[in-house]
Amino acid sequence: MFKKAFFFSEVVNIHFSFANFDRGLSRNNWYKALHMVKRGKKSFFSVNKSHNWFYQVKEKDLLPTRREWFQGYLDKGMDVTSNETPDLFWDDVEVLRWFNQYGTKRLFLLDIWRGIDWEEKRKIALERGIPGVPSSPIEQPSRAIVFFNGLGTYKFSLLELLRKIRTAVLKKILP
Repeated sequence: MFKKAFFFSEVVNIHFSFANFDRGLSRNNWYKALHMVKRGKKSFFSVNKSHNWFYQVKEKDLLPTRREWFQGYLDKGMDVTSNETPDLFWDDVEVLRWFNQYGTKRLFLLDIWRGIDWEEKRKIALERGIPGVPSSPIEQPSRAIVFFNGLGTYKFSLLELLRKIRTAVLKKILP
């Protein structure tokens, strides 16, 4: 059967989540946890790999966005040019609720722990009176597990890998 090809002649904005990196990271963490607690049909490795493509995008690959691409949003009163980052997204709250419901150990092998202070997010949620989040502190996986989770999601060069190992070893042995 012959498939027709479709070519864009103008930019089409399909997904906007990574216009704000922290927002996109929060959403991806939610998707990773969702696959493990609700869908349960993928391996940790598969989930981590399929939801971490953005870490391979380098700054040198990015180009400035033309202002007119956002005009349709701006005309409708939607500020898509702001770079404000709240300290807690609804996706974070849902992951916290899953920690409360299923425990953190069930999600230790997901790459959701690096760069995210879930304990701080838990405290913020409690201060705001958000129901369903854990009442006791979040148990974190070891740094070795967090490092291991990252290995399956990046295209490390051997040199980068050796630098990371050296840094981890030095942190353990030096005061």
